[in-house]
Amino acid sequence: MVRFSSHLPPATPLATACASTSRSRRRLQAAGACALALVLAATASANGTRESKAAFFQDTDPAWSPQGGWIAFARYSSGEGSAICLIRPDGTHFRRVTPFGTSLSSPSWAPDGRRLAFSDARGHVFVLNLSTRRIRKVTSSWDATDLDWSPGGKRIAFEDHTNSADEARPQIVVIRPDGSDARVVANPGFGQYTDPTWSPDGKRLAFGAFEEDPQEATYLGVIDSFGGRVRVLLPKLLSYPDWSPDGTRVVASGIVVIDLRRKLETKLAAGYHPRWSPDGKRIVFAHDPDGDSREDPKLFVMNADGSAVRPLTG
Repeated sequence: MVRFSSHLPPATPLATACASTSRSRRRLQAAGACALALVLAATASANGTRESKAAFFQDTDPAWSPQGGWIAFARYSSGEGSAICLIRPDGTHFRRVTPFGTSLSSPSWAPDGRRLAFSDARGHVFVLNLSTRRIRKVTSSWDATDLDWSPGGKRIAFEDHTNSADEARPQIVVIRPDGSDARVVANPGFGQYTDPTWSPDGKRLAFGAFEEDPQEATYLGVIDSFGGRVRVLLPKLLSYPDWSPDGTRVVASGIVVIDLRRKLETKLAAGYHPRWSPDGKRIVFAHDPDGDSREDPKLFVMNADGSAVRPLTG
């Protein structure tokens, strides 16, 4: 474990930005990188210096803290790379918790709210302790993205591209937070399993599924947390799914909410990578306000019924 004590950048009162969700872009940004030098951002006052106005920002991968007080996300800055950042749900107290230049993505909170897991462009997984300002690389054996920390805190699931050619055959892997006891819990063979999300009780994992053999099929798959037969949760492919805190609904890119009991789908907004608030009353998501091309995204927050949409980092 390494204690990082370099100069810490000041906090910023309000993010003025936008985000990229392309995995290929994140990986290209860090191609050739040899080391990861991480520095925690200071928890300075909200009146600190703003990010450079000359920079072009893109924000994506939002993740609500378990207590609901913070939203973590990945910020891409032109010419600098990307970093993990935090912001309050009302858009105040923006701060970076890593420097730019390391191409970090997919932040996911531990249930205690004191740690964040994330990956870099080489697919290595790191855990940041927000209290001690320490960062541990827990595994470099996988090509991980789209991390999700289990509700019980004992496992981290992710989409793995270790054995994938051109990212075409991702599988679902589960590890302990220290990187041990890694298990491939869902291997698609000639298909794709992506974007894992834990059920609220931590007993199941849902994910987007595309099967090529024996015939093409797309659906939202579900498995027990440690493997077993893949079952169809919904007969529709959904990207970036997230289980509601009460377990009755799934929100996914679209932005659509599916009632799992009645199999009803409700379109709420344009955007992608939605995440429920811990109380299930709000949803944070990424969206390009100039279109849904994902070229210039920023973060938005709305009520769970689609009302009161407002920019978070715009």
